[in-house]
Amino acid sequence: MSVTWEKWVDAWRQGTDKNDSTYIEALITDDFNWNTSDFNRQTTIDWVNSTEFRVVGDVTTLYENDEVIVGIHEVNSGKSYDTVMGIAYLRDGKVFKYSHQRKTP
Repeated sequence: MSVTWEKWVDAWRQGTDKNDSTYIEALITDDFNWNTSDFNRQTTIDWVNSTEFRVVGDVTTLYENDEVIVGIHEVNSGKSYDTVMGIAYLRDGKVFKYSHQRKTP
């Protein structure tokens, strides 16, 4: 397993902190789909490069294997601190599909 939940969230943290998508680009496939945001690879890259969202707080891994990683982390949207639970599906050591649920206060 090449991508762990911690590594996945850290790439989002670094990418959104710096508005630099290279951290995420290294972990996603060419046909990546962030289905709960209706983003493909390019839309995700563009979003990371311009978002004000920030990953904050601790990272909790719930489950990992060679096909899927699942966990929780928090985000600051600029308006609120929210908890995110996500599941990333792996193929050939990279994420090809991501789904998340964000709980707002």
